Amino acid sequence: MAFIGIPIRYIRLIYHKFNFIFRFNYTDSVINWCDAVFPVGGDGTFLLAANKIPNCVKPVIGFNSDPCRSEGHLCLPKEFSENVELAISKLLQVSA
Repeated sequence: MAFIGIPIRYIRLIYHKFNFIFRFNYTDSVINWCDAVFPVGGDGTFLLAANKIPNCVKPVIGFNSDPCRSEGHLCLPKEFSENVELAISKLLQVSA
């Protein structure tokens, strides 16, 4: 669970309005409120988050919460889950 704090710290620097939701508390109102979804976990957590996005209109950017022991094929590559600051800066470059 300690890993979760790393992406949250960097995401909070970028997004002024930020909401941390546990995977089983995703609701339609939360999804409608947000501009992007950053699931932290594995492929199952990523799929759960992506499944809630209607019409594929919001980006879902997954961070692997255990990059040392798990691949997380749907999440960002291991080097970005281990270096969240680099991942966020690259995502911002692409979206600019």
